[in-house]
Amino acid sequence: MNVISNKDKIKDFLILSLIETISDLFTINYNIEKTQIKNHLLNKLESLNILDIDINQENILEIKNNIFSIFTKELSQNLFRNNISFFDNFINHELLGSGAFSKVYKVYNPLDDNNYAIKKIGIKNNFYQSIFELRSLAKLNHKNIVRYYSSWLESVKINNAIKNCDSIIIEENNDTQLVKFNNNFNDINSFSSDNSEYDENDYDKFVFIQMELCKQNLKEYLNENKLSNYKKQIICKQIINGLKYIHKNEIIHRDLKLTNIFIDYNNNVKIGDFGLAKNIYDLNYDEVGTFSYIAPEILAGNNYDFKADLYSIGIIILEVFSEFTTEMQKIVTINDIKNGKKKFDSNDLNNLLSKLINNDPNKRVLPVKIDLISDY
Repeated sequence: MNVISNKDKIKDFLILSLIETISDLFTINYNIEKTQIKNHLLNKLESLNILDIDINQENILEIKNNIFSIFTKELSQNLFRNNISFFDNFINHELLGSGAFSKVYKVYNPLDDNNYAIKKIGIKNNFYQSIFELRSLAKLNHKNIVRYYSSWLESVKINNAIKNCDSIIIEENNDTQLVKFNNNFNDINSFSSDNSEYDENDYDKFVFIQMELCKQNLKEYLNENKLSNYKKQIICKQIINGLKYIHKNEIIHRDLKLTNIFIDYNNNVKIGDFGLAKNIYDLNYDEVGTFSYIAPEILAGNNYDFKADLYSIGIIILEVFSEFTTEMQKIVTINDIKNGKKKFDSNDLNNLLSKLINNDPNKRVLPVKIDLISDY
C-alpha cells in the first residue's frame, strides 16, 4: 500500500493508525481487550461521519506500520541524537586533542556564557576505568587540579541506552583496556594499547566529563615562554601540592607528564587527565603510562604504589628546569642523576631530583618545604 499516494485520504490513514496505537496502549496499561477498544472507537468515528474511507475495507494494522515506517525513515538517527544529546546543548565544538579511547573538545554553553572542556570517552570494555576517572575528578577539589563540573552517559542507539552505571556490564567483559606504554624507542613519547586510532564511529556508548577549560598544557607553556627560575619553582610547587592532595585521597595518577599538566587562564598550574588513575587499594599493577615518565618498578613488571607518581614528578621537574633538544639528551641526563651527578647550580634542586628520580622507590620522597632555588 502506498499510504501517501492519495493526499485526500492521508488524514484518514493517520486517524486509523492512531486508533490502532491507542488500542495497544489501553490493552497494555488497563488489560482491556484490544478489539473491544478499537471497535468502540471506530463505531464512534463512523457515527460522526468523520472518515471518508470504508474502514471495513482497510487493514488498520498495515496502515499503522506503513506510517510508522515513513516517520522513522524521515527522522534519521542524527535528528534523534540532536534532540536527546546533552552534549549537543553545547555549541562551537572544537577538537583539542585525541587519545586511545577519547577526544577532548572545547565547547561553549550559551546558557551560562562559559567555555568548557568536555572529554568524550568511547565505551566498550573500558567502562569501569572511565567511571573511576570521572569519580576521581568529582571527589577532588583543589586549586591545582583541573576542576570537575559534571558528567553523563549517552547512547547513540535510543533503544540501547545506559540505564544503571553501577550494574552495567559492557560486552560481558570486566577486563579494563588500559593504555599500555609503548616500548618502541623510535617513538619514545607515544603510547597506545594498539596501533589503531580512536574513531568515535566505532562506539555507540559514551561517557562525557565536563571540566574547566585551561589555556594550554605545561609543555606548550614552557615552549612559548621564557621563565625565570623563580617562576619555574612556583610551577613545581603547585604540581607537588596537587599531587600531595591526590595521594591524600588514596588515588594514584599513573600518567603524570608535561602534557597532562595544564595552565589555566590565570596561569595557575593544574593536574589533569585521570584516565589511568587508580585507587591505591584497587591496583592490578598494569604496565601503563608514557615511557620516559614511567617508574622503573612498573617497567620491570613489579608491584608499585604512590612512589611511582613521585618518579614521574621528578622527570617533570627536570624538564621544567631544563631545555632538552632531543629525547636522548633527556635520557642521558636522567641516567646521570641516577648515578649521583649534579646537573644544576642549585643544591636544593639537585637533592630533590636525586630523591625523586631514583630506581629505588623506597628512597623517593617529597619535601615538606619546597625550595629549589634558594642557593641560585
